[in-house]
Amino acid sequence: MIEVELKLECETSDLGLLVDDGTIMAADGWTRRQLRATYFDTAERRLAGEGFVLRVRSEDGRFVQTVKAASGPSTGLFARGEWEKPLNDERLSLTEDAGPLISLFGPDVLDRIRPLFTTDVTRQIARCDVDDARIEIAADHGTVLSGERRLPLCEIELELVEGEPAALLTLARRLAERCNVRLGVESKSDRGFRLIDHKLEGAIRAEPIRLSRDMAPNDAFATIAASCLRIYRLNESRFLAQGGVDHVHQARIALRRLRSAFWIFSPLLRSDATGTQLADDLRWLTAQWSDLRQIDVLLPRLDEGDRIRLTALRADAAASLRSVLDDRRARLLPLRLVEWLTVGDWRTDAAGSTSEAIALFAAERLDKLRRRIKRHSKGLAKLAPEDLHRLRKDGKKLRYASEFFVALYPGRKARTRMEDMLAALEDIQDLLGALNDESDAKALAERWDIAWTDVVRSPDWRRKKLSKARKAIARLLDTKRFWRAAD
Repeated sequence: MIEVELKLECETSDLGLLVDDGTIMAADGWTRRQLRATYFDTAERRLAGEGFVLRVRSEDGRFVQTVKAASGPSTGLFARGEWEKPLNDERLSLTEDAGPLISLFGPDVLDRIRPLFTTDVTRQIARCDVDDARIEIAADHGTVLSGERRLPLCEIELELVEGEPAALLTLARRLAERCNVRLGVESKSDRGFRLIDHKLEGAIRAEPIRLSRDMAPNDAFATIAASCLRIYRLNESRFLAQGGVDHVHQARIALRRLRSAFWIFSPLLRSDATGTQLADDLRWLTAQWSDLRQIDVLLPRLDEGDRIRLTALRADAAASLRSVLDDRRARLLPLRLVEWLTVGDWRTDAAGSTSEAIALFAAERLDKLRRRIKRHSKGLAKLAPEDLHRLRKDGKKLRYASEFFVALYPGRKARTRMEDMLAALEDIQDLLGALNDESDAKALAERWDIAWTDVVRSPDWRRKKLSKARKAIARLLDTKRFWRAAD
């Protein structure tokens, strides 16, 4: 059995609106259930490491053991293998009829499986018809528990009973038009592992992307874009809850990586009007984070008086950003992206769905980025700030592309070359980033009434940075290309 569902994050008030307002959707009558589930794994997460979730759920004295399997982290739309087995009590029964675990793991793993955390959820369930599909709606409100630690849980699950997955996205957009819901990218087990790992507050960095050499280019793009979107949503949610500096920084990085993916795969997307509009919307969304990031960069360099005043301005900028993110345009954008990545016309375009090896496509795009850096870095010492900024963006694209595609080029030689190249790119980014921040400092100081002489460095400082950047670029161009290691 394959479970296909879409998750939405929301507040408790949105659940009430969903259940009480019959104009949102023509749903069957709602029923209420109380669900308690215990999740199991080994201490080192052997099951989770292989993409499996094992739980026992209790409801009204009935117990069901479930094994779920997925190919990797999901973004909004979850498609997972599912094996269920009724139990007499809450004790596990890992036998041949309980799914694939017993055939995949030996006694050394199965004997060490133990309970890790539980969820206690009040669920309200209804079914509705959308676009010739039957969908089950589950409105969940409850808690994830591990010992004395607790994590609130409030979400909506849309599960496909019959029909096409596109109907889930249609229904999600209808909900987002009326309720303050957002694309969900975490399962209940994801939340439980965060809880027991004490990872409830920190920013989330980019995850390794799993590509295979037999992928078509369009499938590779969908995988990369979904991963970037997942990291953005995780950091956006943490920013909305906590407002931290690192949340802002990592959310912007995730958006830049996503926009870079659009550029890298632009040969596949040129004729897709929806993709063009989404790229424009991503540019708009990235810009909404800029004011707050600029304040965060400038704050450590100020004296106490200006720092106190700018901290107050930061609070205003954070409130303004939250208002933008709560608005319909920002909330709908991730849902529109998931829909386009899943069922957009570009998916069947001949240029991207052919059997051309993704490794060849990737090598051509990496070569192009390397040539751009070589061309745009000529006469570095005399480049205007806007030209240095363009060069910096080229470096970011090459760095992100290398991280996207690294799995396509295995072997020690390729790995060594890549590490050397990324080290040079990191130096280039740091140096050009400092120069870019410096070019903005005077304008920012004037905007926020700060003495610009306190934040702008000397011409000698700039010359030294440019000299180091020139050496780092030379080192980059001297490094052999890891994507040509087999040549």
